[in-house]
Amino acid sequence: ASGFNRNHMINFEGGAIPKEYHTAYIVDRVNTTATVWLGLSVACAQCHDHKYDPITQRDFYQLFAFFHNVPENGLDGSKGNAMPLLKVPNAEQRTKLAELATAIAVTERKLAEPNAEIDATQAEWEKVALAQPTDRWQTIVLSPLAPEGGEGPGVKGERLKALASTPSSPAGLVESRGGATLTKQDDGSLLASGTNPNEETYAVTVKSLPNRVTAIRLELLPHDSFAGKGPGRSINGNVVLTEVRAAIRKPGAAPQPLKFRDASADFSQNDFPVKEAIDGKKRSGWAIHPEVGKPHAAVFELSESIVLAADAALEIEFDFHSTYGSHQPGRFRVSATTAIQPHSNQTMPEAVTKALAVEAAKRTDQQRDELRKYFRFSVSPVTKPWNDELLAKRQAREDLDKLVPTAMVMQEMPQPRDTFVLVRGQYDKPGDKVTAAVPSVFPPPPAGAPANRLGLAQWLVAPSHPLTARVTVNRYWQMFFGTGLVKTAEDFGSQGEPPSHPELLDWLSSEFVDGSLRDPNDRSRSDRSTNWDLRHILHLIVTSATYRQSSIVTPALHARDPENRLLARGPRFRLQAEFIRDQALAVSGLLDRRIGGPSVSPYQPPGLWEELASRADGKNWTAQEYTQSHGADLYRRTMYTYWKRTCPPPTLATFDAPDRETCTVRRARTNTPLQALVLLNDPTYVEASRKLAERILTEGGATTDQRVTFAFRLTTARVPTPKELAVVRRVLDQQLVRFRQDAPAALKLLTVGESPRNEKLDAAELAAWTMVGSAILNLDETVTKS
Repeated sequence: ASGFNRNHMINFEGGAIPKEYHTAYIVDRVNTTATVWLGLSVACAQCHDHKYDPITQRDFYQLFAFFHNVPENGLDGSKGNAMPLLKVPNAEQRTKLAELATAIAVTERKLAEPNAEIDATQAEWEKVALAQPTDRWQTIVLSPLAPEGGEGPGVKGERLKALASTPSSPAGLVESRGGATLTKQDDGSLLASGTNPNEETYAVTVKSLPNRVTAIRLELLPHDSFAGKGPGRSINGNVVLTEVRAAIRKPGAAPQPLKFRDASADFSQNDFPVKEAIDGKKRSGWAIHPEVGKPHAAVFELSESIVLAADAALEIEFDFHSTYGSHQPGRFRVSATTAIQPHSNQTMPEAVTKALAVEAAKRTDQQRDELRKYFRFSVSPVTKPWNDELLAKRQAREDLDKLVPTAMVMQEMPQPRDTFVLVRGQYDKPGDKVTAAVPSVFPPPPAGAPANRLGLAQWLVAPSHPLTARVTVNRYWQMFFGTGLVKTAEDFGSQGEPPSHPELLDWLSSEFVDGSLRDPNDRSRSDRSTNWDLRHILHLIVTSATYRQSSIVTPALHARDPENRLLARGPRFRLQAEFIRDQALAVSGLLDRRIGGPSVSPYQPPGLWEELASRADGKNWTAQEYTQSHGADLYRRTMYTYWKRTCPPPTLATFDAPDRETCTVRRARTNTPLQALVLLNDPTYVEASRKLAERILTEGGATTDQRVTFAFRLTTARVPTPKELAVVRRVLDQQLVRFRQDAPAALKLLTVGESPRNEKLDAAELAAWTMVGSAILNLDETVTKS
């Protein structure tokens, strides 16, 4: 349910500023919360105290603080739902995932349990492993430069000269081009802190290096200071290395670029293979999700081995320029090797080499465990089939996991973010610090309510709260009567319209909250003895004498009360866009009444999405081309229609459906010729007319008058007048003559839509009744609540 708060627009454009859009997301939530639950417009308080209602700018940012504590990023979610989210597998997926988890656990135990033969082989391997003349990886000891140019070229040059005087150990300097602070760790790794830019480059300058280096290795290492231990600085711990470049630089000469022959990694995210980090493209790259929180390594083999002259330096740049913000390592280490086959040699972790260097009797349990895992997973030929089986099952689990639907939700961070009043609403101009609290004009939260979203929810439904029940009841009154008791359903403030019947609004609100006035024999009451009984309040409204009045209006009454604010007659207004489509599907017998499931794509004029979203890289993004649904999905309730905000379903927009970019609690209602054109020509309504005609011919009786009456009862809930019967008979006769003379036209009409036609019915007669059905579906009375 908390996913509603994530239903705002999410940006992923490369040029956008993450902090700016993160602020926009939260502002949208504050405005939506105020509109939905308080019936207040608080948007202007983003920049200044409200001019008309007692809502201060401080109040706004105290509400802002409730929603500022979600682990999200302003540019996350470019290819699907943005974190945080929940996996929502179906029953079949849950069963298969459980089976794979069990199988993986069995194989892992098999690899870990004692085995005398394998242990004996491991002991022999340990004796010679360190003595083998392998060119192991040597960590390049990097000294950080101050961020953002804190050390000038002269200082940098002097530090490089000092490093050159100790050529026995690979050494160099490293700087963050994004302004992060890098701190050297005891194991030779660098830990990033401070500024966490959207894009980053770690620039390494190596002055001391062994001869004939064949490859460079980048290790991504977890750390407790990052979300989920990283190793990335992103909210989900992922890293996207978009490009690796290397060059030899000599004093006074242009850099000599180096080429990479190959790349390998211990793990690569699907669609983010490590070789894309050396493909010369700015946005493609290597990533590691979902295997986050673990160490990873990538090896980049040079086309030719290098020998570093005394006056030269090796420059390496690791770019992290993904469209996903802040996807750079938080802790990393750079190494070099002279191995002829660097890729096969990269799997010897440093923890293993250190454990091998310790006498067997003096090793810790952790060191023994590291050696056992490494030997069984990477060395022993006996366990190779087990390893292959394990990897296959893990890959199968990963592939299946990618197919599991997700739902965006809210989530609380362990350490809340600091929240500030933003001066004039600017995301980058923080003012006074504030904490989560409700506007001071309202009663305080219940005693003991926490200062988080749970406490906010408890406050909204507290008995002392004056607005929530009134705002909610008013919206349902608006749904049934077309206009709320408070006409400005979105604004209960001083600039809104006062309630037409304040005592009625108070009474309905009280009845909604505690039900103290309910009739014990009222069948609308739910079985549960709870308050806030929505079914009861809806039943109460629609069974009232006020609602059940005739909507017929006299000239005198219309002159006195054109909007029916005095409720002297029943409601009469055009149905909402979704209701009109659902009604046509229902009366035709096409409506698919399934509840739940994925969104669907009904009929739509071709090329709309492509016209508005045409781009060269469209294949890399979702919802660029409209793919129509088929079968029963074409006839699902309109609430399941896939909605693209930049190109809403055109037939719904024609009937004033909002664009869903902002929260809308009161829709506009227009009457335009385009609406009639939709009802007469859109495939949905033409097909519905055909299926309605089939019902008329098979269920409506034997005579024309019986059939017309049947159609009127289905669509308008009344019988036709004699004059109306005469008009429909005349239309039917004209269409019968037309289609009997033009059989191809009849067949063309009857092929609109995917549903099969009743072949037993005469084509000309069915086509004629289809036109009658279309006319009846297009009546004002059909699309009007009256």
